[in-house]
Amino acid sequence: MASKTIAEKRYLTTGDVSRFCEVDINTVKSWIRGNSLTAFQTPKGHFRIEKYAFSNFLKSRGFPVDERILGLEQTQYDILIVEDENAQGALLKHWIQLLFTGFRLKTVNNGFDAYVVLQQERPRLLFVDINLPGFTGLEFLKAANRKSDNGETIIAVLSTHLTDDMQKELRDLNIRYIFNKPLKFEDIKKVLKDFKETLGV
Repeated sequence: MASKTIAEKRYLTTGDVSRFCEVDINTVKSWIRGNSLTAFQTPKGHFRIEKYAFSNFLKSRGFPVDERILGLEQTQYDILIVEDENAQGALLKHWIQLLFTGFRLKTVNNGFDAYVVLQQERPRLLFVDINLPGFTGLEFLKAANRKSDNGETIIAVLSTHLTDDMQKELRDLNIRYIFNKPLKFEDIKKVLKDFKETLGV
């Protein structure tokens, strides 16, 4: 049986990365241990690298990247904003683009469209208004939590008002950031700094 190509794999091994970059496997492990390349470990202690993290690692170091070889389509979104207030969504998008370039960003204004994106793509950073109409922000977050692997998706919740029950549910979902509106530039800057560090860029 033929081995899978990189494009067919969900996660990459250190061997995959060493062959792709034409370096020794110990060099790849040193990238991981030095937090230059983001990876996680299997129960047996083997490193696995998500293709999104590998792609961003390559870009940050000037490696030529053909994302079709990695099995990553150009429609893949790294950052998803879910915000029904157009002005707030536009402001957040503007701040992100000021602080962070080179990543694909998408904005939707309701939980249902966000859920559709989640079924097709793998955003690595989510900004979610908790007070969405219809398919609520909380319902979407529960779906995002089920979709996320290894807790590596960073989620920031935006809200004008949170009840005690909602705050408890958010804590149970391990939401990393909760911000009250109106948004503050320094808060968004903090989230993006965390995002960069997670990706190793």
